[in-house]
Amino acid sequence: MQPRAITYTKPTTLQEFEIPQILYAESSSGNMIAGINIFLPADFSRDNDVTSDDLALLETVLLAKAVTPTLTQDDWKFDLNGDTKVDTNDVLVLSQFTTIVHGDADLNGVTDFADLGTLLNLFDQPGNWSGGDFDGNALVDFSDLGILLNNYTYVSETSGGVQAVPEPGSMWLLAVGTVLAGCGCMRRRMAEARGA
Repeated sequence: MQPRAITYTKPTTLQEFEIPQILYAESSSGNMIAGINIFLPADFSRDNDVTSDDLALLETVLLAKAVTPTLTQDDWKFDLNGDTKVDTNDVLVLSQFTTIVHGDADLNGVTDFADLGTLLNLFDQPGNWSGGDFDGNALVDFSDLGILLNNYTYVSETSGGVQAVPEPGSMWLLAVGTVLAGCGCMRRRMAEARGA
């Protein structure tokens, strides 16, 4: 293997910048040399800058792959753990390189009421990161609720801009847990009534 720097041109904007490329010899009868281009982690737009636009691209693919899990050629850059799926586990890998807030379903940089609403809408159902599955077990459950509540932030406007104020997690957990337990009991009763 041999690393080198190359000039990459983004096809849509013709923007140029240097990226590393790793060359390696193919072990085939043709003795080919292949290369892998190395982009910044989370630079899904391939413009040498990680912005909220990149996370929006990831969110779009997460939502689409929750419905149609088959990857296209353009989707492979979002499969960060190489399991041929784009799901919560890829967001967890990405969080090692970026400032993704655990519990932030819509990837807007803050865990807030919108994220809680998303989780509650899919509670006790299969899901991925954008649906509230923050622990990667493909089910939106109490573990995910705990992750969200531990990172929950109330955002209020102040004279100096926006300031994040942590909410008391234990009170939220108690309140939401009580509501969810009541909803679960009601669901079971309705299911039993339909089945009887």
